[in-house]
Amino acid sequence: MPAGSTQFSFLIQKIGNADWVRQGQHYIHDDICPFCQQSMDVTSFSRELTQMFDETYQTSLTTLSRAAERLTQDCDILAEFERRVTAHAFVDESSQILSLVKTVNKGFQILLQQLLSKVKEPSLTIQPEPLQDPLALLQNEVDAFNTRVR
Repeated sequence: MPAGSTQFSFLIQKIGNADWVRQGQHYIHDDICPFCQQSMDVTSFSRELTQMFDETYQTSLTTLSRAAERLTQDCDILAEFERRVTAHAFVDESSQILSLVKTVNKGFQILLQQLLSKVKEPSLTIQPEPLQDPLALLQNEVDAFNTRVR
């Protein structure tokens, strides 16, 4: 959430348009407000926005962006794993391992979309997809599958 110590941050948070304001700050030029197109004191307004979207806010946003990048890489790895499992000689469409890989892959894709939405709109509340149980089941099935293959 943006810092609440600025002159109008309480109002912006109350209205719920902090994301819109954050995106609009890139359009501040000359003495024209990027939101209402009226004349304004650009220096004061820019200072307010800088205080509102302070270093803590930017650090949090960077952390979310890095998490999205790592999750994108994990999704790519998982997609490759699904491809390899699907092509395995001992796997067919009814195999438990294939079903679990698809379930986990779908869960990761949903989680990635949620995280990308959160990066785009930081004020958005998301409920992350729970993946601990499907991952544990997949790990157990991979171990059992490897034993059967050996």
